[in-house]
Amino acid sequence: MYRLSTLLSKSAEKFPDKIALVINQQCYTCQELYELTHYLAASLLEIRYLKRRLYCFSFTKQY
Repeated sequence: MYRLSTLLSKSAEKFPDKIALVINQQCYTCQELYELTHYLAASLLEIRYLKRRLYCFSFTKQY
């Protein structure tokens, strides 16, 4: 069991301008941590993809 809050606080030190998460102080199994990080990574990739599409669209739009 690992404390997710400990991992997140260490990440926040390295990446202060990135996403901040507020969670309950509880322990997670390795499987739960994997699922949480997988979900977060998938969400970030989707946001990145949508931002890129919007950026490309803004250049192709006729005014």
